[in-house]
Amino acid sequence: RKKEMKRMLFTASLVIVGAVFGESYVNAQVAFSSRDYAVDTYGQYWGKLSATHEQAAALVSDPADPAPLVGVVGASYRGDRRDGGPTTTEGLAVGMQSMTEYTSTVHGVTQSLWRHLGYFTSDKAIFGYAYNTPQPAVDPILGVDAIVDRVQGPGLTLVGPSQLEGYDIYSCENRLPFAWGAAEGASGAVTWSEAADGPFANQLAVLGDATGADVSGVFTPASGVISPADDVDGNVRAVTVTTAKDGPLYLYLPAVSHAAQEGHFQTISKVVVDGRVLQSCGFNFDNNVMYAGDYAAGQKVEVRIELGDNFATAVHVRRWKEIRHFYETDDANEIAYAVTYDAASATQALAHIDKSVAHDVNVADGAVSMGCSTNRDTLVVCSLGYDKGWSATVDGAQAEVVPAYEGLCAVRVPAGEHEVRLEYHNPGLAAGAVASGVCIAAFFAWRLVAGRMRARKA
Repeated sequence: RKKEMKRMLFTASLVIVGAVFGESYVNAQVAFSSRDYAVDTYGQYWGKLSATHEQAAALVSDPADPAPLVGVVGASYRGDRRDGGPTTTEGLAVGMQSMTEYTSTVHGVTQSLWRHLGYFTSDKAIFGYAYNTPQPAVDPILGVDAIVDRVQGPGLTLVGPSQLEGYDIYSCENRLPFAWGAAEGASGAVTWSEAADGPFANQLAVLGDATGADVSGVFTPASGVISPADDVDGNVRAVTVTTAKDGPLYLYLPAVSHAAQEGHFQTISKVVVDGRVLQSCGFNFDNNVMYAGDYAAGQKVEVRIELGDNFATAVHVRRWKEIRHFYETDDANEIAYAVTYDAASATQALAHIDKSVAHDVNVADGAVSMGCSTNRDTLVVCSLGYDKGWSATVDGAQAEVVPAYEGLCAVRVPAGEHEVRLEYHNPGLAAGAVASGVCIAAFFAWRLVAGRMRARKA
């Protein structure tokens, strides 16, 4: 009986071990099936991406902006991010400043800034930030200099083809230098809106504070009604949008964004405009304000959100039940909110910004130095992601680093000619070094005392 019991236990162990290895094998196959990269092909892609970044930076080079910021829209090794592909940190890997990873701080103030401005509208992202669609009203504020895209959107000027097949390089017509002076009275602080028109209201708030201009004409809301094609049970939400004026049309999907924000959903759905797939939505890195194309006043536009097949089981059925009410709304503006962008109004507003406040700008590793010349007290804003580790001096005297609009570094500079310097020091590094030194000293002291005690006993 003992032998038989041992044989049964041995057999059962083999079955369990085999099941564990079998499950691990299947899971590995599923996990890596979408990551079957050929090293040579991947290397070629990275080479093209690096060359594209360098090419874009060279084409928009400016002595007043020694650190050009490039927005690569949609491109990734796995295909177009706007068609369900993931965001990447490729720009960071090739050593170039990219809007895909504007800062290494995740779940911080920069992520909040980006989310509220509509670049992506879920702060559940854990790998950085995605630049899905240029936002011409606020791209200059963030310091965007060049765009690599398949489409020439509003406020962009074609400067040449890129190394990435199908993509061209564009310069931002209203681009600002690395450091610029905000309008008189600018506070660098705004109150964020979470309403259906939230990203557009937030863009106007930032643009209005920075420029001190009337920005009410930058966005004109379109009207929307639930479309006859709407089918809640069939996981299709449809809205008919009627434009109010001629110009570029931008869309925002409040229901999808709120559901992603509340439900941690990661399911790929599609946004379809007049039968044309615009981009994916419902993932951590999208749900952004989208450029839908140019339309005439009074034109009707059909906007459909086709939820993915795995929507109800994307995370848990329970979570789906908790957030389903976002999708079942009968408010057309909650399904799709649309506005027409007036480029001329935005350009007029941005003209109020002082582009010549900074000179002799030098950007080094962890430090920025520049001369500032102004005839009034000015909030000088830099295209640097804000973090607690930044410190500033004006003419050698300590100055406050203002978190402009939560996510950008700014310094208040008095009238006259001044030298401004910003430096970054890792928060907690000094305290950590002291703590480590104390612990090392304590360890050696303990070993010394223990050694003497053993010698006495001997």
